[in-house]
Amino acid sequence: MHLNATPLRLVALLCVSLLATMAPGAHTAVPTADAATAGTAAAAAAAIPLADVLAADGSIRTDTGINAPLDMAGWSLLSNLSAGDAPRFAKTAPAGPTTAGWNALGDNGAGDGALTGGIYTIAVSGSDVYVGGQFTDAAGIATADNIAKWNGSAWSALGDNGAGDGALNGGVNAIAVVGSDVYVGGDFQNAAGIATADWVATWNGSTWSALGSNGAGDGALNNSVFAIAVSGSDAYVGGNFTNAAGVAAADNLAKWDGSAWSALGDNGAGDGALNSYLNTIAVSGSDVYAGGNFTNAAGIATADYLATWNGSAWSALGDNGAGNGALNNIVEAIVISGSDVYAGGGFTNAATIATADYLATWNGSAWSALGSNGAGNGALNSDADAIAIAGGNVYAAGYFADAAGIATADRVAIWNGSAQPQPTPGGETATPSLPPTDTGGAGTDGPGSLGQFLLSLAGLLMAVRLLTPSRALSRKS
Repeated sequence: MHLNATPLRLVALLCVSLLATMAPGAHTAVPTADAATAGTAAAAAAAIPLADVLAADGSIRTDTGINAPLDMAGWSLLSNLSAGDAPRFAKTAPAGPTTAGWNALGDNGAGDGALTGGIYTIAVSGSDVYVGGQFTDAAGIATADNIAKWNGSAWSALGDNGAGDGALNGGVNAIAVVGSDVYVGGDFQNAAGIATADWVATWNGSTWSALGSNGAGDGALNNSVFAIAVSGSDAYVGGNFTNAAGVAAADNLAKWDGSAWSALGDNGAGDGALNSYLNTIAVSGSDVYAGGNFTNAAGIATADYLATWNGSAWSALGDNGAGNGALNNIVEAIVISGSDVYAGGGFTNAATIATADYLATWNGSAWSALGSNGAGNGALNSDADAIAIAGGNVYAAGYFADAAGIATADRVAIWNGSAQPQPTPGGETATPSLPPTDTGGAGTDGPGSLGQFLLSLAGLLMAVRLLTPSRALSRKS
């Protein structure tokens, strides 16, 4: 069916559809419960499913005429209509858990997940979850490429490139969020069309910007970024680059103070302190911990794969008793908890401890293992690529299987300081979960309240100009 709906009629139908989603108690002219039920049923029978008139990005297609109310059940309004934005919708997230423990973060509208490629990094700020990796069109949004934000109920893009695609044209390896600023590093160039926004850039909630330049029209960095850590106004960036912003000693690791780049020491021969790429950075007070593929940081024979910078000099974290570093292979992850430094990667026998394989902890003076496999080796049998600490528990993820001999502890496992927590007879061990989603019911600030309806009505009337055939809802929010 193709009907010729005018913009004003479309606005009116959207208003009716929004009103239909309100709780019956919010209506002041409902004569009886039976009449209300009958009216609701009749409206539902005549309503057009909202999904039938939506474009891939959730905006309303104007090539399909509408002359009946829209069935908006299961959909949430994303746009700020009162600001004149064009209406855009997303599937409403379930009000509560759908399966024990795990839940999805939205979908692609076709029964599969919202993301179509690999995820390399996640950062959380309040109720917002930022994910980066190598994907396109998250949740069907054309501009949500390689980075996207989940607000607890819907996905959104972080700007665009001005040509209908995402702002970033390559993979994202690192995200750090401080206040409203999102620092992003990866394999992209010319973020949002900015010539100097190469390999690293920042998003302030509305626009992208570069972090300096090389003085010749390109970005300050000349190769991939793998790690970012922010402390106060300082952003520490690590990766596979050399001579950041033309600074000869700013190799693989450099600091951006908001206006200029600088090196963290050197090797005594005019080059950077680190002689190979950096995978991870952690900051504690004035100390910066760096982990990666380097050896002999700043010329220190025992500063292999992991080292710390105190603001003026580099130092090693112990040794192997034979003149080399405590770790014998690459470091992929560092987390600091109090005075303890947890390191994960591809090493074995940290500081010659037979059970300190792939994951170990440094207390400021000595290394120790986190359990064992019961046969004299470490609890993990392959790389630990990610570490997180919460509530006294250490979470590790990587390529290992059967951690500590537990058949089900594959790829991810938890250490509680003495032994792996086991399920209780009546249920499961407690696991972190995302905050509950606001369902927007009556009496809240969600789409179901009378106040929100009135605001939406005003916004829809302001948005009439955006619904003319010439504009055709082409602007993406």
